[in-house]
Amino acid sequence: MPLLTIQTNLPLSADKSDILLHALTDLVVREMNKPLEYVQVLIEADATLHFAGSGDASAFVELRALDFATDQAKPLSAVICKLLKDHLNIPPERVFINFFNIPRPLWGWNATTFA
Repeated sequence: MPLLTIQTNLPLSADKSDILLHALTDLVVREMNKPLEYVQVLIEADATLHFAGSGDASAFVELRALDFATDQAKPLSAVICKLLKDHLNIPPERVFINFFNIPRPLWGWNATTFA
C-alpha cells in the first residue's frame, strides 16, 4: 500500500533502475515496517526537470501510504535523500519530497478498497 515515486532528470540504465527499485523497496519495507507484498515503487528517469533554474541532477519524490504518521516524514526524508545521494549522486538539497496519508476508503486494490 505504500507507493514511492521518484522522478529524476537523470537517465538510468535498466540495470541501474533495477538496483534502485530493489533498494527503494527495501527502504520502504524496513523504515515503514510494511509487508513487501503491498509495496510499490515507481521510477521515472530522464524527466524534463529543473530545480532552482538548473538542469543539474535532481529528483522529485512522492510517498503515499495508508496510516502515514507525520512524525515518520523527517526520518524518511533523511533515508530517502541518503539513498538518492548514494545511488544517483543527487545532493539532498536538490530533492523535494511530498508525503501523503491516504484515507483507507480512497485506496483501491484487488477490486475493492482497504476500508
